[in-house]
Amino acid sequence: METTTTPHDLKLFSRMIDMLVQQGTNRHDYGMDLDSLGSVAVVMNEQGFRNKNGGNLNANALKQTIYRIRQKYDLSDLEPDWSEFDGPEAIHRQFTNVVQFKEKIMN
Repeated sequence: METTTTPHDLKLFSRMIDMLVQQGTNRHDYGMDLDSLGSVAVVMNEQGFRNKNGGNLNANALKQTIYRIRQKYDLSDLEPDWSEFDGPEAIHRQFTNVVQFKEKIMN
């Protein structure tokens, strides 16, 4: 089955990664740990992001987005600048959340 990646998929994926980097480097607190796709979806819904049909995002919608991105792109081309986590302001627990999320994407 062939998948089609849309600009909407790229927008959602980019925002997911941006949120994880911001929380992982302690530049933004979203009021909860972003330790699962479900928690990321909750925050993205609060920020006004929607699925491609205009409905609320959920963990499954984000997982499908990641799947479509993985089919079309090399994820290493889309990964954040990991050197941002080298500074003393980076909290270990939040860094661990980002690394675990990256592992979930790669599996």
